[in-house]
Amino acid sequence: MKPRLNAESAGRQGRAKVRKITVLARALVFWAGLLTASEQQSLTIEECIGLGLERNPGLKSSQAAVDLAQAKVREAYASALPSLKLSGGYTRLSEVDPFVITLPSGPGQPVHAETLGASIPNNYAARLSLQQPMFTGLRLVSATRIAREYQASARQDFAGARAKLVYDIQNAYWSLYKAQQLQRLVAQSELTIQAHLNDAGNLKAQGLATQNDVMKVRVQLANVRVLKLDAENAQRLARTVLASLIGLELDTEVEPASVLDTLGEPLPGALDSLVRLAQAKRPELAALEHRARMAADAVTVAAGAWYPQVALTGNYYYSRPNQRYQPVKDEFKKSWDLGLGATFDVWNWGMASHQTAEAKAQLAQVRAGLEQLRNAVALEVTQDWQALRSAVEKTSATREALLQATENRRVVEESFKAGAATSSNRLDAETTLLQAEVNHTQAQVDRVVAEARLDKTLGRE
Repeated sequence: MKPRLNAESAGRQGRAKVRKITVLARALVFWAGLLTASEQQSLTIEECIGLGLERNPGLKSSQAAVDLAQAKVREAYASALPSLKLSGGYTRLSEVDPFVITLPSGPGQPVHAETLGASIPNNYAARLSLQQPMFTGLRLVSATRIAREYQASARQDFAGARAKLVYDIQNAYWSLYKAQQLQRLVAQSELTIQAHLNDAGNLKAQGLATQNDVMKVRVQLANVRVLKLDAENAQRLARTVLASLIGLELDTEVEPASVLDTLGEPLPGALDSLVRLAQAKRPELAALEHRARMAADAVTVAAGAWYPQVALTGNYYYSRPNQRYQPVKDEFKKSWDLGLGATFDVWNWGMASHQTAEAKAQLAQVRAGLEQLRNAVALEVTQDWQALRSAVEKTSATREALLQATENRRVVEESFKAGAATSSNRLDAETTLLQAEVNHTQAQVDRVVAEARLDKTLGRE
């Protein structure tokens, strides 16, 4: 009886363990499902751009440069304002004999000794100093202008980085969209060609098709499967690039939720007006123009060495002992002074001349770079304008080709069912349709990306 009870007890314990393991396994499956779901995000193009502007490290670095420039502006303003410095100290002096003189007291009187300089070993000093630059050869004024131009340049650099990031996100997003669409088209074509292969096999068994017909379908099926692998790889790469740009984990499964707008395709405007617009609004040009003004002010700063530097100084002392009070006593005394000082470099081996020549050379270099950038912007606008026109025309052409390929497949399919078309005709029609669908999808994405690139080139928001 006792062994049976032990067996029943062991059985109950075993079943309890099984239930615990089952509950734990279900919990793990549940949390794994949540984790997988959290790694898959369906995002619109606007949402991706918003995430990128918020999380992208490169853009944060550009924003930090703007903050740095703002701090430099405040620093430049502060350098022109009066400065106050407080200093203090304690000094222990060695013991020395006091300075004593003897003075006669009068006729017949004994000599009188008088101590004039007592030895005070403990010395305390506190000083509050004021300094205000009065004239610096326009150095401070020019330095302040340089700081403001640097801040404006940093802001334009940030605007340029922001525009580039928006374009990169759009390019990656629509590249992912294109890869998914191509994968879908190829997968559908694979199913269709697989059905053709089955039909070809049946026809061969009935003596209505040759082995060559079957092999042709198999070759086409193998080619489609290669295209499918290429589309899958392109999709994975585009998804990784997009996740990196918008600040998500690289293994995040981003799913495009936006669709292409194929209606009302806009044509670009007149090329001359677009070039003028880009040269007026491009952040890179604006940033370099600010740097050119910085270089011009740098010439003034360098030339300031030819002028004297004048400053107003003042000091307030609270010392023990204070040497200005005689006789010197071991007690705290107040005193002050106020002065106007000037310094002038009489000879420094042509340092001022060399620095001025260096600043002028830098100014000429920046101005030449500015002109070069203007020409580069005009060329870039021309290229992107032509690319967009070509993309718009190609979209229309591929749409027409797709309509023709769709109709051709319908006609060939009906002829095949009626026995008026061969299996090869059917396969050729299917291949032509697949190519037309691929071409049209690529043309649509190329058009959207070309529009985004032209907007970036023009400096549009």
